[in-house]
Amino acid sequence: MKVVLSRKGYDSASGGMPSPIMPDGTLLSLPIPAKNTSIAYVDLYYNGISYFDIIQQLKPTSRIKENWTCHLDPDLVERTTKRSMPWYPLFGQTNQSQQHLAQHGIGVGDMFLFWGWFKQTAYYNGKLRFLAYAPDLHIIWGYMKAAKVSTGMEMPPEYAYHPHGQMKSPLNAIYKGDPRSTGLLKYDTKRVLTKCGMSRSKWDLPDFFRNLSISFHTPDSFKDGYFQSAMRGQEFVIEESEEVEEWGNEIIRH
Repeated sequence: MKVVLSRKGYDSASGGMPSPIMPDGTLLSLPIPAKNTSIAYVDLYYNGISYFDIIQQLKPTSRIKENWTCHLDPDLVERTTKRSMPWYPLFGQTNQSQQHLAQHGIGVGDMFLFWGWFKQTAYYNGKLRFLAYAPDLHIIWGYMKAAKVSTGMEMPPEYAYHPHGQMKSPLNAIYKGDPRSTGLLKYDTKRVLTKCGMSRSKWDLPDFFRNLSISFHTPDSFKDGYFQSAMRGQEFVIEESEEVEEWGNEIIRH
């Protein structure tokens, strides 16, 4: 089993703020804005509150408008929004990013660990707020073990609701997750990639990673006391090993 560290959710370019670590520990990854999709931020819910309202509470100056649509991908939990057709846990990729996955042989049985930029929140006078002195962190917030991969110009019709279900590209792909090995994670220090006290792109990886190749990185990515994660690339494919597989499984189990 190969493990892929997949960057997903709000970032400084798309969204312009962290996704929230909710007061109950939920890692609420906010999908990036996107045109020509059918799902809007007002259609997504956490505990009865729309993602649009959460964004407005956290950042009243956000450019996100009430009618803005978003790229809900990966789509890991059925209850996130109302469904008009049967639902499957799906993740899509296209163009150079999909080519990168294909070149590394990513397919059935491989594990995606989805990570993103997060910050702790709390309620103040009934409104959700980022904690002023909380650190900005890269955290693993979800996972998917691929059970099926569909590629090419035509996707299965049952995937029509997914952002990649209507794309017409030879490099388009949709990964269907094994429901038994797919889901969201809550906050835990074991899932934090950022090294304590450092900026969010400086990671604390186990020492055995030094002996493995990680796409978009070189041996020079390991600095004195931390791993410098790459600013480019959506999918970091880790060389297959028993240690990496156990590391990934432990993150999910913990």
